Amino acid sequence: MIKSEKVFLFLLISICLFVSIILVDAVIDPAVLISTVFASANNSPELVPESLPLLTPEEATQIIQDGWEVFRSDGYAFEIQFPKAVVRKTLLNQDALNAGIGVDSEAPVWEFTLDNPALYQGTNLVDASLVIHVLKGEQQIGLCSEFKPGSIYQTPSQKRDSLQEVDINGIPFWKDEVLEGVMGGMYRLISYRTVANGACYELTQLVHYQNSSSFLEGEITPFDEKQVLTELDQVLDTFSLLDVEPTFPEQSYPLPKTMSFAAPKNISDHVDGIDVSHWQGDIKWRKVGDAGIEFAFVKGTEGVGWTDVNFHENMNSGQDSGVVRGVYHFARPNLGNSGAEEANYFLSVAGDYLNSGYLRPVLDLEVGSSLGKTALSNWVLDYMETIKNRTGIEPLIYTNLNYVNNFLTNAVTDYDLWIAYWSCEPEPTYFIPPTGKWSDWAFWQYFGPGGCGSNAGFIPGIQTDIDLNIFNGVSAGLQEYDASSHLWVSMSSDAYFSPIPYYADISANVNGDTTGPIDFSFWWDCDALEADVATVESACGVLPAPEEGQCQQNEYGQKCNGVENDVPLR
Repeated sequence: MIKSEKVFLFLLISICLFVSIILVDAVIDPAVLISTVFASANNSPELVPESLPLLTPEEATQIIQDGWEVFRSDGYAFEIQFPKAVVRKTLLNQDALNAGIGVDSEAPVWEFTLDNPALYQGTNLVDASLVIHVLKGEQQIGLCSEFKPGSIYQTPSQKRDSLQEVDINGIPFWKDEVLEGVMGGMYRLISYRTVANGACYELTQLVHYQNSSSFLEGEITPFDEKQVLTELDQVLDTFSLLDVEPTFPEQSYPLPKTMSFAAPKNISDHVDGIDVSHWQGDIKWRKVGDAGIEFAFVKGTEGVGWTDVNFHENMNSGQDSGVVRGVYHFARPNLGNSGAEEANYFLSVAGDYLNSGYLRPVLDLEVGSSLGKTALSNWVLDYMETIKNRTGIEPLIYTNLNYVNNFLTNAVTDYDLWIAYWSCEPEPTYFIPPTGKWSDWAFWQYFGPGGCGSNAGFIPGIQTDIDLNIFNGVSAGLQEYDASSHLWVSMSSDAYFSPIPYYADISANVNGDTTGPIDFSFWWDCDALEADVATVESACGVLPAPEEGQCQQNEYGQKCNGVENDVPLR
């Protein structure tokens, strides 16, 4: 017994002496103390908070000198370091962020954002972050080495048979890249994925920026993309996998940033609307309608082969919300697709929403200027005419003043315009918004993300900031933009020059002047001056059906098909 006590006492004295030496050395080099304590604590995982790393003395010295921080997750078996100019976001819009990147909405996510004001101020940069996902399960692991939807490496000019392999901090990753367009902006996603610890680790450099072509010359400076990616690479290169068994614990996130009340309208009689995509995540459409939003355009497709993952959900949810919806296609003429090819793909996806109760479809034109004015305009006409010929519906064009003035010809102005012209106060005048070659506008996108105060661009029911739009007219006028709007009659009367009984010639075009499936004109000898063609026909008699370019007359009046001039009845 005495011998055992001596051994125990010897061990106790040795441990105390060892600790004393460490403490003395730490006065000279504090990194040694930090590293040793972290290393000792590693044997007791329950004592290590997720923010404490296992570091060598050299690494600890580097962090102390440079002011870097470390994030460590034993539960997911990874670690990352980041400098002062990067912040770890704690208020994540998890659903919207995951939907944007294209992973399961419940997948755990961590976001590290560049917080250097010099990168943002006066530029078109909205956000630059490194986003980390840990995706568990056989399906996710199987997708880890596959191309992402919209991968640039599946386009004709950069097509690959498999993803490129790269090395990050000694770990092999598959590299992929996606360049996605939404109204007024672009998302560049550089994705690195590897399989380890029974999961797919996906690291995404996410860069969101506004299209500089939407601004007037000199109004904004394009952001320094090289510097942004260099700073993101600096963080990416510190990623490491831990030599621990991951437990994949449940993650909890704060409530997403949103507004519980309607954003104030600058002018009460505006017909307000929004445009959305999967980057807005799960939208509560009833709340959107209660906030006074009357219309919304939803991203449907992009290029050929790419459908927005939230498209059908956005179109079908909240049918009783009072928000009438339409679909837009983001044009990618820069990828080598023809206008007809992109139109046919759009129709294969969105055809069910080109009928009454939905707004007319929109072509979102923000890229392709490298084709030149004539070629780009011909591309647009190819797209628009394919839609019109196959459906009888005339799409609208969404674009900005720079494209209107410099990259489009007058040939495209037969189609109605949705103009992007950003302003914090949507006060329409004769000169605002400017429309260039167009004499008028149908919709105006007056706000893009990243400006006009903290509340601008936030609507109840949506987690992220969004684009804001107004319609050029009153609420009832939206019916004119219904994908299959009812026939209406523009009336003219010569009753003042006719003998009694009252007599009038009524003429009408389907959905207005050259905006319907077929360009018909009607003339009745009738005194039932109603505003609906079907009602007029029931009261005045059905007119004949002429061939294209012809007029026919019967005892009730006259109908013309595809005749440009207003042909009088007599």
